[in-house]
Amino acid sequence: MAQITYDEVNLMLRLYDMRRESRLRQARAWFVENFHPESPEEMMQRYPQGSEENTYIRMVISYWDMVAGIVNRGLINDELFFDSARIHGGNAADDGSGQSGDEGPIGF
Repeated sequence: MAQITYDEVNLMLRLYDMRRESRLRQARAWFVENFHPESPEEMMQRYPQGSEENTYIRMVISYWDMVAGIVNRGLINDELFFDSARIHGGNAADDGSGQSGDEGPIGF
């Protein structure tokens, strides 16, 4: 693994802090449980602009879009990120109970 800088570790911790924010945590839990549209048309019909569900969708997608941009641009060591960011489909959206399976600190 390449040398990890203080700034990269600090960025990982900041991303983790953002992910722990209660509204984003709620959005992630809703997203994993409920967001399964078959098409863009179904998505817009079921989750129209201005609805709480649409807000959740935008929060989750924009968070991960931001994180992907950070990793893709080399602003954080990708090995460090992927060692810590275990993203799972089933039990990844924790409910704050601390019992969220084996996800890493940045997990979905």
